[in-house]
Amino acid sequence: MVETSVAVLSGGFFLDDARAHFGAERVSLLADDLQEVAAQLGELVEQGVQVAVIYGDDVLLGRVVSACLREVELAASGLRLWPCAPAGVSTVADAIGAALKPGRAARLLEQAAGWQAEMVPTLKVSASTEAGALYGFSFGAGWVYRAQQARKQSQQGASELVSAMVGLASDTLRETQGTDVAARMRVDQSVVEMHQGSVVATTLGRTWFGLRHGGPGPAVWPHIPTRALVRQGLKPELLEAVGEGAGKPRELGSLVLDAPAGWTLDGALHAPDPGCALRVSPGPKVALVRPPGRIGKWVSRVLDATAPDAR
Repeated sequence: MVETSVAVLSGGFFLDDARAHFGAERVSLLADDLQEVAAQLGELVEQGVQVAVIYGDDVLLGRVVSACLREVELAASGLRLWPCAPAGVSTVADAIGAALKPGRAARLLEQAAGWQAEMVPTLKVSASTEAGALYGFSFGAGWVYRAQQARKQSQQGASELVSAMVGLASDTLRETQGTDVAARMRVDQSVVEMHQGSVVATTLGRTWFGLRHGGPGPAVWPHIPTRALVRQGLKPELLEAVGEGAGKPRELGSLVLDAPAGWTLDGALHAPDPGCALRVSPGPKVALVRPPGRIGKWVSRVLDATAPDAR
């Protein structure tokens, strides 16, 4: 890899496209193992790299974010990440207005080190299965997938996407009130061997099934529509903790789900595992960059306006 303040990481079937867009000498194959990814990132930092471009879907980005946040030295290094992909491929890239036009890739690469970073919150995902930790969780990722599909069908731009997300979230809550819920949510202090992973908390991530990330403190459960929904979705001990004040915010140190680890953040569907327990809690922020421009700034304002701390 040539000496530069910007490096490109990619993998899977995105690798050939990344080499074509950015130049083969600028692109490295992203490792699968998180320890190996952390070692790759550490080498880039030692070489003076300031921005790591992740060309691909949210699974690749999640691998890099997870590796960064697991290593104290990496988290403190100041390394910034550019989630980069064609429109519709990466939920995070779309959410921060960083969808890539291939014809601009090489020119943007030379400019990326000068872009401002946005500190974006993450969600820490612990799971009793490795797939659950790396790929996300059922409800929130399902919303993302359905919203992506709605946008592909409409092809009308960001405003329709935001509307689709809001509508799908409401529909999901209504559906849940009328049907049995396979997933059960609980506060759990028991010791279970868990695999660790992190995902970027876009607005949908932060409002995942009513769970909001309200800052550096514990997660907040601010909205439970009805006690019927609580009875269906929550175990008795948490229902008792919520009590009659079901509409009031409740602070939880972490939330554990007994749920199928079926949905992935990029929309791929993996075999459900009914025995997978997931723990979701607020994580540290990660520095993301995106190309400057009107669309990206507008999308960012929409996300900021709907974020919990903006209400």
